[in-house]
Amino acid sequence: MTKKEIEKKARECLELINLEIPVPVIEIAEKLGLEVHEVVAPDEESLSQLSVALVKNDRHWLILVNEEEIATRKRFAIAHAVGHFLLHPKKEKIDSFVAGETIVLKDVYGTEEKEASYFALALLMPTLELKEAWQKTKDAETLSKQFYVSQVSLTARLQALNLVEGVL
Repeated sequence: MTKKEIEKKARECLELINLEIPVPVIEIAEKLGLEVHEVVAPDEESLSQLSVALVKNDRHWLILVNEEEIATRKRFAIAHAVGHFLLHPKKEKIDSFVAGETIVLKDVYGTEEKEASYFALALLMPTLELKEAWQKTKDAETLSKQFYVSQVSLTARLQALNLVEGVL
């Protein structure tokens, strides 16, 4: 799937809600029929491994997010899971996204992971709104707070939109 197609899917999701910044990612997931639950990992080893999982339980799709993650990471993880749900709908268990602040856009990761990560960035930081905000401030700290994302995510999105130099 091309970046343009992924951007279009993200924009369609934003049309499900009254667009506001920061984007209400849980509301979008729920409008798509996904239940979002914060969970406690059963042990320390699992805790360090799990950030989010998208699973089908009986007839329902669930997004299970690690309650120990910081808020911006949870938002990215939920958006990433929504991306898998929309872009890769034929899998029973779509993702177990490992903990940590990694934006998966590099070629060392599978295509589906890159697509879901790109979708998450496009959903949380819509193109038009981010470009407008960037032109006003050009301050990453201010924008990461405004869009309620990590600076790592913001930087990745700015680079993807060619607003700052650098390639992921």
